[in-house]
Amino acid sequence: MKISLRKYIKNTLVVAVAVAIATTLSLGQAAAGEQQLDGPKKDSNSESSQTEKALRPYEKLIAHGAGTVEGFPTSSSVDAMKLAIQNGFKWIELDLEFSSDGKIIMLHDWDRTVTTYLGRKFDKPLSLREFNNQLIYGRFEALTFDKLTKILDENPQVQIITDTKEDNVKLLTKIAETYPQYIKRIIPQIYDYNEFDSVAALGYEDIIFTLYMQNTINYSKLLNFVQDKGVYAVTIDKNYWIKGLPEKLSRDGVTVYTHPVDTIEEAQEQFAKGAYGVYSSDLIPAEVAGWGADYYLTQEDSKGAPIKLTDMELPDSQLREIPIHGNLTDKALSYKLDGQDLETQLAELEDSPSQGHQLTIELWDTKSKAAAKAPQPFYTMTYTVTKNKGQLRVLDTKYDYRLKELKELPKLKDVLAEADKNNKDVQVRELLAQAFIAKAGNYYYYNEGQNGSYWVGDELLAAQRSTSGNVIVPLAETLSQLGADSVTMDKAKYVYMVMNGQKTISQVYGNYLHRGVANSKLSVPISLYREKTMGGGELIAQVSGRTYIEENGLLILLPEDCRISSKQAEKLIEMADLLYKD
Repeated sequence: MKISLRKYIKNTLVVAVAVAIATTLSLGQAAAGEQQLDGPKKDSNSESSQTEKALRPYEKLIAHGAGTVEGFPTSSSVDAMKLAIQNGFKWIELDLEFSSDGKIIMLHDWDRTVTTYLGRKFDKPLSLREFNNQLIYGRFEALTFDKLTKILDENPQVQIITDTKEDNVKLLTKIAETYPQYIKRIIPQIYDYNEFDSVAALGYEDIIFTLYMQNTINYSKLLNFVQDKGVYAVTIDKNYWIKGLPEKLSRDGVTVYTHPVDTIEEAQEQFAKGAYGVYSSDLIPAEVAGWGADYYLTQEDSKGAPIKLTDMELPDSQLREIPIHGNLTDKALSYKLDGQDLETQLAELEDSPSQGHQLTIELWDTKSKAAAKAPQPFYTMTYTVTKNKGQLRVLDTKYDYRLKELKELPKLKDVLAEADKNNKDVQVRELLAQAFIAKAGNYYYYNEGQNGSYWVGDELLAAQRSTSGNVIVPLAETLSQLGADSVTMDKAKYVYMVMNGQKTISQVYGNYLHRGVANSKLSVPISLYREKTMGGGELIAQVSGRTYIEENGLLILLPEDCRISSKQAEKLIEMADLLYKD
């Protein structure tokens, strides 16, 4: 049998030579970043065997569902994609589905988890246009394959690993036929043995066999299949970990990934068991490669065991006492806050729970004179520190988003005054100071100049978009802000709104509004999002008697008995949008 000795080097483009040897080799995992494997068992006379690549790159970490953005995992959204790339991911796994009009969108499924990502169920799958009007987790831009191509064009280092609950071959065929120029950027996952040939025939070269759809595993069958077909890698979910499958496959020269893995401790355990890499929605590449995998602050878990620090509070006098993971022999540490001496800065630090300060801990090698004279540390750990009521809060920088919810919201009066220093738009400013303002994707609103926030339980809830693209807001809270006496819903999902001495009735997803003997048709019916009734400007205007403006994701309900020109409306939108600038 003819077997190739192949050297896999992560992230490095080199020229490699396939060496034919007569002895069968069985090589396991090599050091991090490098791997040697047996060549697949192929007919030595086959064309594919003769042209087999001598180099195949691998990554230690795959962004599961595009990773986590602002605490929300596996959203497969535009925002998550961009953050994953910013965090250094080169392999990003996305959940793919079909829209009702046959377009490829990024969504886990239309049934089991749709309420998790879109906040509601739908009678049928949405069209591409309708899906584009949705916000994932109520705040992130929905991703489609057309949008994905633009991101790939801007980031040539990125490859996409597919995951779908749809007909896998059908979906991969659609990609190959509609987007042939991107086929080399796709690493498809297959879920059964019989899918490989069909997928390979479409032109996909690097194919991962993921095993979570397999009820049982015949190891000999699996190993022979992987070697005969030249399968790129095998992915194993945690249901198989206890069977020692990663170790066995790794010993037999197969590249193994495991999932889901969301702590560095778990990842290190999997690497030790033979996994080459892991899928994670929480880890980032810097945590599993380089010095960042060796040196970091730790805290105790609920059982007192040391784990990587994520977010903790402590007195400022104990900051230097936070344990550090890693070998500190012959290492010197230099602590700084915002680039200055730590103790000096701590003494001057004032309470500001939403204002982050940069904590750096420089590691210097003192083992030799040459190392001691190095112009810079060999590694610097970076964290975020805030202070509140005398206590310090230390966060891993990837959790900085948690400070956003503590930030002081923009004051309407100050923002508008800054935008109109010459007092050219005093009337517009006065109108906005009396209006109700909300924006899709944002959890805070303004009413009569004061800001407030929408909540569902303990979570902030952002204004949404309907399937038609209109802004919809939590109905009861908004009408209450406008002076409604009550907003209630019965078991049949009829919503009763009492305001200004009149009762208005409509049904969730119904197209009509009833007031006394009069009926009117709604273009944007009431909907449910996370079990909250959501309504658009049209409905709220009819119930409250106010005029509304809607543009660029903004919804403005003007003061009572207020009428404006189209030019004034444009100016109102322009200035109101300033309230939602970062």
